[in-house]
Amino acid sequence: MPKRDLKELLPKLRAALKEKGVIFLSVKEGEGEKMIPDVAGRRLFSFYKLAELKPILEGSGFKVGFSGQISDYDITNRNKDGQKPGWILILGIKE
Repeated sequence: MPKRDLKELLPKLRAALKEKGVIFLSVKEGEGEKMIPDVAGRRLFSFYKLAELKPILEGSGFKVGFSGQISDYDITNRNKDGQKPGWILILGIKE
């Protein structure tokens, strides 16, 4: 999803959740946006830094319950050379 759409989507997700409801986000680590080819065709990836994503989540009324980073290799068991960006994992809890 384009970065510009995230701030619009998060309040809608929050409204759909029960109190203390949880969302989980997994995004590529980095900066900007890029169309990337894969087996399904081309996909848009929006890249984030953890320090950028946390305030967006909190600004939408979520408490960050967990956040962390993991390498692409640890998820896919491919690309051990570290040339692919890692992933940011973040859990938001409706307050």
